[in-house]
Amino acid sequence: MAPDGDPMEQTCFWMAEACFEQIRSLAPRPTERIITLEEYYNTPTISLTIKVVDGRLTAVQVPHQEAEDLTPRAQLPYTLRSSQIPLFHPSE
Repeated sequence: MAPDGDPMEQTCFWMAEACFEQIRSLAPRPTERIITLEEYYNTPTISLTIKVVDGRLTAVQVPHQEAEDLTPRAQLPYTLRSSQIPLFHPSE
């Protein structure tokens, strides 16, 4: 349980705590390779809902809706586009 303090924070922590086991079991395993920027912004999403099972809060995996595209985009100023600075696609 969260330390003494704001009751809303304690309630949120109590609910999140029910998800920890599922998150640990469903999370991708660490890898030694460096991930690309594209992979960073398009990470797999795990959707959970909290239900009461046998008197305890329990997280249950549910089908998820696709998250919005979180990849930031910006039009580079002409001075940068016309310079000799190399540009890379996010998948590289």
